[in-house]
Amino acid sequence: MEFKLGILGFGNMGSAIAEGALLKGVVKAGNVYVYNRSNPAMLRAEELGFNTVSNENELWESSDIILLAVKPQYMEEALSAVRKTSDPKAVISVAAGLTVERLKEMMPGPARILRTMPNTPVMVGEGITALCEGSDLTEAELDFAEDIFKSIGLVQWIREEDINAIGALSGGAPAYAAMFIEALADGGVKCGLKRDVSYKLAAQTLLGAAKMVLDLDMHPAKLKDMVTSPKGTTIEAVEALEKGGFRYAVMDAVVKATEKGSKM
Repeated sequence: MEFKLGILGFGNMGSAIAEGALLKGVVKAGNVYVYNRSNPAMLRAEELGFNTVSNENELWESSDIILLAVKPQYMEEALSAVRKTSDPKAVISVAAGLTVERLKEMMPGPARILRTMPNTPVMVGEGITALCEGSDLTEAELDFAEDIFKSIGLVQWIREEDINAIGALSGGAPAYAAMFIEALADGGVKCGLKRDVSYKLAAQTLLGAAKMVLDLDMHPAKLKDMVTSPKGTTIEAVEALEKGGFRYAVMDAVVKATEKGSKM
């Protein structure tokens, strides 16, 4: 079944989702409707062959399913621009911090909502998106939503009450990984490597290690053991990381971020 997909908000996340779905053939450009208050974003949507509409209300009326990709702090304002309606609408939200209950309060009429949380690597097709169980979308609508997010990475179904932990882990981890890449590169520079070479080595190595865990279904401990030879260089490095509290620091970062998320 082909759905008309409306995208409210065409910034980094909204455009990445739309472009991924288009590239993988999940949607046809003619079935996608876009509204964003930024003219450059609308021009980008037109370049991709999407239909652009003049306001939030027109988007609502043109689409079978609405993807809410507006920043959370602007969501209520954007939805208030839609005329009140009695027509139940299927809605997919990528807005962090807005519960299904809160979103329903903002809606211009009855809505069936799927809450999701993609992370920033969806922008290069290597993200992971958490989808909340218990949605009242139809089976066909849920399949369509899952296909959209599979076009930009992996998907994981979760309970909505776990979403703060998901945000702290997969949502925040690109920042943690970037810090680790930077630290690895700094180490390389200190040992004589050029900066650009160090960044390339560090980033590609993390990407490769992650693919081994995912593609080979390899336990991280096994991967570590493969690299740490007796009396070798890597076990010295592992010891230094343990002395520095590396594992505890990472675990504590996820816990702290989860606690913060639960208070927002």
